Amino acid sequence: MVFILFKKGTTMAEFSFKQLIYGGMISIAGVDGSVTSTETKHVNQVFDKYLKMSGGERKEVLAIWDSRGEEAFTELLIEELKAFPKRDQIEAFSYIMKYISWSKTQYNQSKQKAVKGVDPIRAEMELYHKRAEYIMRSLSFSAKEYATTTRTARGQQKR
Repeated sequence: MVFILFKKGTTMAEFSFKQLIYGGMISIAGVDGSVTSTETKHVNQVFDKYLKMSGGERKEVLAIWDSRGEEAFTELLIEELKAFPKRDQIEAFSYIMKYISWSKTQYNQSKQKAVKGVDPIRAEMELYHKRAEYIMRSLSFSAKEYATTTRTARGQQKR
């Protein structure tokens, strides 16, 4: 028989680490209050490029999104990510940011006619960044730590 001990005030987690990453992408995609089938398809495309997870696990995340709504889902995601060490939080956040990067690339390479004035797609991408910033500020690392950890060795000489 196995007993799992929890700190006082904690409950069982609802997500695995990969589900938290997927959920983070869903939270970003759903910044407008809903996640369309097209947005889910795009999240799946980005997620599958880096990680693998079963369809059932994805459906669990989407079911929690549907039942809790945008704000409560994001708060749950943040609380569960906080239980992980700082390095894991940074890793998860860097994967979540890949969805924003992919979305910008798709927009920039799109052949759709340019919209005069404020483009609603670019406006939504601005909301993506605001949601990502909110998630990052709620976790246990600073922007400087994130930048230092995810920085590549470009321009550095080999010794």
